Amino acid sequence: MVVVVGESVNDREVLIELTRARLGTATAGDYTFVQDKSVHALRDASGAGLDFRVGKIVSLAKAHAARQRGTLAGLLVHFDLDQQIGPQYDQIRSRVATAFRSGTAARVALALAAVETESWLLLYPDAFTAVHAGWKVPQQQRGKNTALSPDDPKRMLQRELGKPVYRESDSPAVIRKAMALDLQPLGSNRSHHDFLTDLTDW
Repeated sequence: MVVVVGESVNDREVLIELTRARLGTATAGDYTFVQDKSVHALRDASGAGLDFRVGKIVSLAKAHAARQRGTLAGLLVHFDLDQQIGPQYDQIRSRVATAFRSGTAARVALALAAVETESWLLLYPDAFTAVHAGWKVPQQQRGKNTALSPDDPKRMLQRELGKPVYRESDSPAVIRKAMALDLQPLGSNRSHHDFLTDLTDW
C-alpha cells in the first residue's frame, strides 16, 4: 500500500494522479492518505529533531496502512516549499531524503513543491482550459521555470485565469486532465522533476 502524507487532501490527489501516470495502473486503488499538519515542519528540522519527526511519520503511515489491511510499500511525502527554488531547496531535500532512507525500508518519493503545488500545475497550462473553457493561462506564464516565479502562483491563477475563479480544490481536476490528455510539461520546475525522478526507483 502507498501512503500519502501531507497537509492537504487536494495535494494528495495531485500526487496520486502523477504517481499513477508514472507507474501505470498496477497500483490503482492501493493508496491511502494521512493528513498531517506538522509535515511542513520537516522543512526546518534537522538532526535528532528531524529523525524524530520522520520516525513519527513512518509509524503513522505503517499504522494507517495496517488499518486498511495492508503493509507500507511506498510513502509519498508532500509539503510546499513556500519559496523560490535555490540552494536551500537542495539542502532541505538532501536532509529530509537522508532521514527517510535511514528511517524506513519503504520506497519514498518527496514532493517538496516549489513554490507550491500550483507551480506544478502551471507546467500543464492547456489542462486548465480543458477543465473549464473559460480558463486560459496567460501567455507570459507559459513555458517558464515555475519554481522561480516571483508571484504567488495560486493568487496569480485566481486573478488572471478567468471564470470561474480558481480554487485550490480545482487542482486535482487539473492534474487529472493533464494526465488523461498525456500532456508533457511545458517549462520546468526542479521540484516536480525531482519527485518524478524519485518514482523511477519504485
